[in-house]
Amino acid sequence: MIEKTEILVFDLYDTLIEINRNNHFFYQLYKLSNDGFGITIDKYKSLLLKTPLEEIFNLLAEEFEDLFYKNKLQLDDELNSVRLFDDSLAILEKIRENYVLCLISNLATPYKEPFFNLGLDKYFEKVIFSCDIGLIKPEVEIFKIVETYTHKRGKQIMMIGDSEKSDIEGARQMSWRYVKVSRKRSLKSKHEIKDLYSLLNKITTYDKS
Repeated sequence: MIEKTEILVFDLYDTLIEINRNNHFFYQLYKLSNDGFGITIDKYKSLLLKTPLEEIFNLLAEEFEDLFYKNKLQLDDELNSVRLFDDSLAILEKIRENYVLCLISNLATPYKEPFFNLGLDKYFEKVIFSCDIGLIKPEVEIFKIVETYTHKRGKQIMMIGDSEKSDIEGARQMSWRYVKVSRKRSLKSKHEIKDLYSLLNKITTYDKS
């Protein structure tokens, strides 16, 4: 018997919303620092994605907090430039009637703000931000949170996101269904869509196969 998709798990940035003026704020802070705050760039990125901002202030040298507030206008400009894609709200309104919606996003604490400001929170039953839980996609444990919450597994769950590594590989290792949103790239596989308006047709195709 073919299993029907019941749970839709969305990525956030470049799937539902986009930053129109990306200042690469935290990378700029790293470049401005005297010695990279005493850690490698990879450890710095991991810390930002896995740790609440207030905790990072305590963990890193005082220089980090000083640079953060001295340059915060750049971050504000970045966050103020975040916009919904034209299809995001329309498709969320439509699919919320028949599916349980969840969200998993790898992000640093400040980038949570647009999710709430743009009113997206009302559509999702379970929201998982990497900075709040110390896990990032494609780590298995972050996907298991959805399975535990929904009591669903495998093909009953579909991941929708733009990142091959974080979203698609993450879904594959869980045996979830997956759809890659390639808004600005040419489509290379049957699992890709150009926009979210194509999502329902893709779900129907999966549920018939």
